[in-house]
Amino acid sequence: MALEADQGQKMDHPAHRSLALGQLSEASGRILALEGDHETVQGAVREPQGDSLALREGSGTCTELQKETQQLREQVEELGIQLRNEKPTSQHLRALKGQLLKLIDTLRLYRAQQEAEEEQREELREQQKQRTEVQEALLQEQEAKARVTEENERLRQEVEPLPRECQSGSNDDDDDEDDDADVSVFT
Repeated sequence: MALEADQGQKMDHPAHRSLALGQLSEASGRILALEGDHETVQGAVREPQGDSLALREGSGTCTELQKETQQLREQVEELGIQLRNEKPTSQHLRALKGQLLKLIDTLRLYRAQQEAEEEQREELREQQKQRTEVQEALLQEQEAKARVTEENERLRQEVEPLPRECQSGSNDDDDDEDDDADVSVFT
């Protein structure tokens, strides 16, 4: 029996080994399966970590984009303000242009009036000159009349003391009438 037991053990020993090998192989398969699952789980864990890293990087990019967006909004606001300021300036410039054109028209009208007034002054100067010349001519004529009147008066005074007979005793009566005519012309 001992021999049987010993032989049974010897026989059982390879069976035991095969059983152990089977169990070991099964355990190894499970380990490999677990390792595969572990790697899958780690991959799954790494994936969210990668996603998390990508999210963090994306978050950084998002933050930068938000900053850029804010800067662009500020620039748009500044441009809007400038545009609003320029519109009144443009309107103001248009108004100033209109006023300037009116002023230019007014200045042209004023200049035309000045030229017309200067022409009138020139005409007045010419009329004044003619008037002065006429006055001088009248004065000269009056002076000439005064001289003629004085001469006539002198001649009358010379003729009056003479007797009437001397005056009519001249050779030619027609000449006396001519003399009287001359005297009356001067009076």
